[in-house]
Amino acid sequence: MFLYYLLISDNTLLTDKNLIELDSLSEFVLKYEDEHCPIKYPSLIYMIKLRMYEMELNQMKLSGGGPLRCSDYLIGRCEPTLKVLKA
Repeated sequence: MFLYYLLISDNTLLTDKNLIELDSLSEFVLKYEDEHCPIKYPSLIYMIKLRMYEMELNQMKLSGGGPLRCSDYLIGRCEPTLKVLKA
């Protein structure tokens, strides 16, 4: 498929056989990926845990030493508010 990129440029005519074949192959690959390898959006809990890992935070550091309300968020018992997420 890489060879097609060498044969096609921005000035290639829409009727060019290489462009048509590349377009057909690209559409086939997209349909296959959508059906067999869908990419799901990450959950909010996963994103919070990832951010905690990146910032080297644990639950105690995240809560600031206060009550551990964040454990309710991390186990999915309740959803954090936008204000909580910004903090």
